[in-house]
Amino acid sequence: MIQWTLEARRSEFLDALLRVVPKSSKETPHARVIFTFSDGHLSVESIGGKVQIPATGSWPGAAVVPADLLKRLIRALPEQEPVRLQAGDNQFSIARLILPCECHANSETAPQVYGELIPADLPAHEMLKLGDQYPAEAIEAAGLAPAVAAAKEKIESIVRRAATILQPYGVTEGELMALVEKHAADTSCAFRDADKAVLKRIAEAWSLLAPLGIDAGEIKALVDESIRNAWKR
Repeated sequence: MIQWTLEARRSEFLDALLRVVPKSSKETPHARVIFTFSDGHLSVESIGGKVQIPATGSWPGAAVVPADLLKRLIRALPEQEPVRLQAGDNQFSIARLILPCECHANSETAPQVYGELIPADLPAHEMLKLGDQYPAEAIEAAGLAPAVAAAKEKIESIVRRAATILQPYGVTEGELMALVEKHAADTSCAFRDADKAVLKRIAEAWSLLAPLGIDAGEIKALVDESIRNAWKR
């Protein structure tokens, strides 16, 4: 039977949770938080980053807790001082609050979350590149595997629709997907998902200006500049 216990200052533990636990369930619905202990410090790590705080006790392994459950703990953290953390038999508890978790007897066998490396708010086309940049277990541990799969499905749907439009000209899905993959890691991409409202207007204007050698990105740059300077008018 595994039974680990740590004590830490309540304010420091709460601050660690607030800094590390992902704020958006929509972006990281399967994110997990890993608790480990070494050299007198409790390590709290997730996709949101990694924070270490002083602690005392015995915690030789790693407890992996669903981040979504810890959001509830943040709102209901007991007012005890110091706060006492316990883990054992796949349960993580503080006072009377008990959450399900994975207990790894050796912290070295715990999943790696690469929390400080993988952003949580990547647009769909950049999600496609994560598989090339990080091992599958890192993406899974960070809770991003479902998001990556959803992004791939979304991109494939968009490419199919675009290929249908361009079918009379012999452009294939494979050729369009190659373009998507080429620009997947292009952080200077002019358009984002949030630009859909203005994108239709830009596309309409571009259809008129394209024969004059003007690129859609140039029109987007003018729109962005105009919005930034609107307060001066």
